[in-house]
Amino acid sequence: MYANAESFRSRHPPDSNDLKIKVFAPTDVPLALECANKSAGEKLLWYKERVLIHTALAGNEDLIKLDNETGVLELLKTSDVLYGNYTCKGTNSSTEYRIVPRPTAYMPDSTSVVEGEKLHLTCAGKQNPGIKVSWKFGDQNYTRSMGRVKLGWDHERNIYGAILMVDNIEMNDRGNVYCRVSYNWSDTAENHMAEAHTFLRVKDKLAALWPFLGICAEVVILCAIILVYEKKRNKAELEESDTDQSPDTGPSRRDDRLEYYIPLHGPLPPSELPVDPPVTPSKPEFPGHRAIQQLLFSKESRRSSAPARLTSQHQTKTPTLDKESEEVDNKQRMNESDAG
Repeated sequence: MYANAESFRSRHPPDSNDLKIKVFAPTDVPLALECANKSAGEKLLWYKERVLIHTALAGNEDLIKLDNETGVLELLKTSDVLYGNYTCKGTNSSTEYRIVPRPTAYMPDSTSVVEGEKLHLTCAGKQNPGIKVSWKFGDQNYTRSMGRVKLGWDHERNIYGAILMVDNIEMNDRGNVYCRVSYNWSDTAENHMAEAHTFLRVKDKLAALWPFLGICAEVVILCAIILVYEKKRNKAELEESDTDQSPDTGPSRRDDRLEYYIPLHGPLPPSELPVDPPVTPSKPEFPGHRAIQQLLFSKESRRSSAPARLTSQHQTKTPTLDKESEEVDNKQRMNESDAG
């Protein structure tokens, strides 16, 4: 992110309190801690977390080496028990150190923000209070808020500048965003700092609308296809039904009754009125008519079963039948004359 150490120092001038925090990495073994402003022959005492060094590191004396003449304390191995606060006290001076592990930084590979909205990034990682965070957004470096770029506190870790906020993201903000963490801006050793970056993608305001419009277009096209298909299918069914229908299967005609449809233009003359067909009256029945029919039917059936006998019987009974038929005719004439 930075061209060289000189450019890094020019952008981040050292603070007088930065030397109190030292990064202890495997490449720093052994790490020497000195007492500042000591006098010749002055008695010096070292403390860890406000406890005498030999008491605080009891059982781990092999991890440190203390020179009583010079007052230099050396850390010989990297271990979690060595991280913490150290104090060198003399008669008239006191020097404090904070030993921390190498910091780490992490951000997602890419971040998407809609144009006009707010960008919010966190430079995460293994970091301790007192660490300093620098951001590179666009072509500028930020260690404090400026313009629409705001740096905020990460209250959970108590680290200032770990949160980057940019208002009103624009399309030309697309690109890489870097965060760099270090305990001392004057310490430019690569193993004493960490860096992470994310690629900022700026989406169009209407980007979320295009999928919805695409779905609507698909629904409209699908409905149109279904409508055309149903219309063609109904037309084909109607043509097929007209072709398959025969005259015998057509609507039944009412032949049992003659109907006339006459327009109501006025009363018709008697000559144009429909005339019902003449009804032939049936002959009236008289008592004994059905008996005579049954007798004739029985005689015919007997004739088919026994021709010779029926012939003889018919010849003998013919005069009787003739007389009965004459009586019937006479009675009929009498009835007709009475009716007249």
